[in-house]
Amino acid sequence: MKKLLVFTVALAGLALASTGYADVVILEPTQVAVTDDGNGNAQVAVQFDLSGLREGAGRRIESAILDWTVEGAPEEEEVNFSALPLTAAWDDQEIESELAELSIGEVQAGNWVITPEEHGNGLGETVRMNITGTVSGWAATPEGNYGVVIVTSAISAEILAGQASDLRLVVAYGFVEE
Repeated sequence: MKKLLVFTVALAGLALASTGYADVVILEPTQVAVTDDGNGNAQVAVQFDLSGLREGAGRRIESAILDWTVEGAPEEEEVNFSALPLTAAWDDQEIESELAELSIGEVQAGNWVITPEEHGNGLGETVRMNITGTVSGWAATPEGNYGVVIVTSAISAEILAGQASDLRLVVAYGFVEE
């Protein structure tokens, strides 16, 4: 029994080491704004500060997942979420008071779909969008980090406004020898 336990612990350590992750960081938004685009789509603009990631030669973002639990999704239909990069600086108060508009890129950074079947298994309210490519770009060029906007037509901006600050960005990164 003792040999099996030692082997299991060693195997788990080997699996962990083989991932190559030096750190996993969970970031809270530094700025959030929720609006309606006028066409029935809720827009949740969110920006994260990546300055807390350790610096160094060979740093590589392994994964970057937007993690969010939402409420109010209709249970009888698919609920689509798309993330698009923001291309200019913005201010949350100006966006929410409609004094300014978001500058949104055209290439999708990530997407997530909640299906009607998922509502019954307790996972239907969880959004996990992979935006690794976008976050890797921000890490390489921090001045290009304007955040992303999450767009959905299934849940109103009014409902999402109270939930937007619950968004998290989970970044796993490591260092590779060059």
